[in-house]
Amino acid sequence: MANTIRIKRRIGGNTGAPATLGAAELAFNENSGGRILYYGLGDDSTGVATSVIAIGGPDFAVTATTNANLTGPITSIGNATSIASQTGTGSKFVVDTSPTLVTPVLGVSTATSVNKITITQPATGSTLTIQEGFTLTANGNATVSGTNTGDDATNSKYSGLVSNATHTGDATGATALTVVAINGVVMSGLATGILRNTTTTGVPSIAVAADFPTLNQDTTGKSATVTTNANLTGPITSSGNATSIASQTGTGTKFVVDTSPTLVTPDIGVATGTSLVLSGDLTVNGTTTTIASTTLEVGDKNIILASASTTDAGADGGGLTLKGATDHTWNWVNATDAWTSSDHVDIASGKSYYINNTVVLSATALGSGIIIDGGTF
Repeated sequence: MANTIRIKRRIGGNTGAPATLGAAELAFNENSGGRILYYGLGDDSTGVATSVIAIGGPDFAVTATTNANLTGPITSIGNATSIASQTGTGSKFVVDTSPTLVTPVLGVSTATSVNKITITQPATGSTLTIQEGFTLTANGNATVSGTNTGDDATNSKYSGLVSNATHTGDATGATALTVVAINGVVMSGLATGILRNTTTTGVPSIAVAADFPTLNQDTTGKSATVTTNANLTGPITSSGNATSIASQTGTGTKFVVDTSPTLVTPDIGVATGTSLVLSGDLTVNGTTTTIASTTLEVGDKNIILASASTTDAGADGGGLTLKGATDHTWNWVNATDAWTSSDHVDIASGKSYYINNTVVLSATALGSGIIIDGGTF
């Protein structure tokens, strides 16, 4: 049996195009006088066409209109257009090479000169800022270099801190001051050490051992006294230096020293071991069971999930979750009454998809008797 593909159609009702179509979707109106084939043109990024156009059909005809004669800044006669030679307002085109602009907003502009003032373009970028209400005037050649900030650029900030000394740096804060010399003594010429003042005139030098007082303290002491050994009692006993542990087990106050002790209902807490073998059943009453093994092998051929559930609503959301960059899930969704995968399903070469024991899709063909119906509009 051959397969059938049906496009969307309108059998009864009014003539005219459908209100919307999917991107690249076809639709045909079968009503007399309006038997036209329509196409969904464009894509609004959600799979819906941005417009619906007529492309054929018994009642389809192309209507040719005359050219519109444009008026305003752009005019036209027939297909020929022209732009009026206008400038100076926001509604007009600037087409002259040297236009006259009235108070334009230039934004981020590029120029080599403005009003005969030559501008040298920096390699990466620079900023010239003149505060509101102030004027920058140069009556002669002037060069500004280095860091100059506010009134403190004259080093007046340090006038009360440093006298008879030379210093460099940006005079904007205490940490920016670098003392070069004091009373004619250059700091870089002194050895590393503790700086001291040797005269009343403030000439600096490096302190030597004789400049420091001699410490005279008694550093002698006595050794500790060793007492006799204490005889321990309780779970750990001792005689002299020899200790022993009582052979005891089963209570919280006693040591377990046997290699294979017998424990009576112990509370293991978070236990760690290399292997655990159970000869009976294993019951876990907690809310979460975590298995950190690399491979999980189950001898039973059937795994039961949600064993306490008796309705599909109780099984809703049940399934498998594989962790990754995102969760990869295979879950039962009660609302759709179907198993639902969060990812693609890829079957091996030579395999097919079956519905009710009938092939519906393989890698190269649809199954026989398949009808693809576009619906109606």
